[in-house]
Amino acid sequence: MELEKACFPMLMQEEQSDFEEFLDDEFGSGMILYDDRTPIGYITGRHICEENSARALKENEFIREHQDEIFYISSLAILKEHRSIKTLEFLLHETNTLLKSIGYNYFVAYVRKRHGLSRLLAHRTSCEILHTTENWEETGEPFDYCLVNLNSLPSLPLAADYFFHYLRMIRRKLKRI
Repeated sequence: MELEKACFPMLMQEEQSDFEEFLDDEFGSGMILYDDRTPIGYITGRHICEENSARALKENEFIREHQDEIFYISSLAILKEHRSIKTLEFLLHETNTLLKSIGYNYFVAYVRKRHGLSRLLAHRTSCEILHTTENWEETGEPFDYCLVNLNSLPSLPLAADYFFHYLRMIRRKLKRI
C-alpha cells in the first residue's frame, strides 16, 4: 500500500481490500521490484474476465477468441525516483517471462495517456490500442486499453549495448571540452 500511495494520486489508488482479494485470486499473478531490499515497484494482474475487460470481451472478436491466452494487468507502479525506460522495460521483460511460463501469449491493460505512457508502450511493444476511455474510473484522465503480444516485447539490451551507450556519452562530453 505504501508503493500504491507513493505512485498514484488518491483517485487512482487501489484499496487494501483489492490487494487482499488479489492475493486470494487463483488466477492472480504479479511481481515486486526491489532496489537492494527496498521495494520500488510492482506489477499485478489476473486472467482476463468480464470484471476487468467487459467492453473488450463484448466488442473485440480477437479478445473473445483468445481469452484463454490473455492476462489483464491491473496495476503497474514504479516510484518516481526510479522511473525510467530501463526500469519499465526490465519489469515488462520479467513479466513477459512469467506470463509465458504460465501459458499466456498476450496481455491487456489500461494505460495512462498522461506523460505519453501509452504512446511509449505502443512504440516499444507494437501494442494495439483497442479503445480509449476519456474519463477512466472517474479520474478525469484518458487511458488507452492496449493489447500486447508477448512475442513483440523486446529483449533486454546486452551489457555490450550499455558499454557502447556510455562510450558515446563520454565522447560527447569530451567534444565539449
